[in-house]
Amino acid sequence: MQCFQDDTESGDTLVYAEAMTQTCRHAFIYYLVLKRLSERIRCFAGGTIVMPVMAPFELQAKSEIKIRINATVAFLGAYLRVAFDRGLIDVSSISELCRWASDNFCTPRQDNLSPHSIRNHFDNPAPEALEEVKKELHIWDKYIGKFVQQQLS
Repeated sequence: MQCFQDDTESGDTLVYAEAMTQTCRHAFIYYLVLKRLSERIRCFAGGTIVMPVMAPFELQAKSEIKIRINATVAFLGAYLRVAFDRGLIDVSSISELCRWASDNFCTPRQDNLSPHSIRNHFDNPAPEALEEVKKELHIWDKYIGKFVQQQLS
């Protein structure tokens, strides 16, 4: 470690001790800020969805029943992006997530969704699709508020 005082290298042990103290202090502050940020993200996320990778024998046995969503592929890709960025979905591979979504979801217009199309919308969501997600989440917010009121009554 090299310590400088007034643009000259210092050999004074007090300068080294002060530098170590300041470094430890700043590292601890950084750690506390990251810890608080992590707690806030965890609080806002509310939970995590873990999607395991299926083994080959499970792939053969999987059901052909798909969940029909009343939305577009662009909406699905944008929604998955928001959920992934917020930490609600935790996967090791985005390609695997897109394949899983194409295997398990369909739309009223398409029974078979392309994982490549979902990935394109995931990587570069259209502003219109993000607006749709925003509107849907706003509706969810109102619905949850009414639902909570009903539960409290």
